[in-house]
Amino acid sequence: MHSNHVPWAVIGATYVACPVLLLIIRAVLVRENRIRDAEPVHASEEYVIERITEDGKRVEANIDKVSSPN
Repeated sequence: MHSNHVPWAVIGATYVACPVLLLIIRAVLVRENRIRDAEPVHASEEYVIERITEDGKRVEANIDKVSSPN
């Protein structure tokens, strides 16, 4: 009977460790998001994408990062 204690201890430890690690990761990501959201938004920041027109030419288009409504 004593031979099963070690495997059950490992299984039990992983059942406890996985949710704890998930909560820690969540807390770190929430903190990083708050830090990122608190940074001032620069009006000059924009995405540059390439479009292909109907005649086959490639044209670069600038899209503001701040175009999402809040």
